[in-house]
Amino acid sequence: MGNKGMTCNEDFVPITMESWTRAQVFYYYTQMAPTSYTDVKMDVTVLRQKLKERGFKFFLLICG
Repeated sequence: MGNKGMTCNEDFVPITMESWTRAQVFYYYTQMAPTSYTDVKMDVTVLRQKLKERGFKFFLLICG
């Protein structure tokens, strides 16, 4: 298991809501569906260390 060389510039593509085929779904879940969030304090020191050892970026974990 290793980093596949992902970077924001190469693998994340900006979208436009006008042409994105899933725009209606995105709108529904971000604007219409009732949601709630809870703040949780969590120590991710070990997780970050393990990701770094394996060559993964932390932000890719939380984006997915």
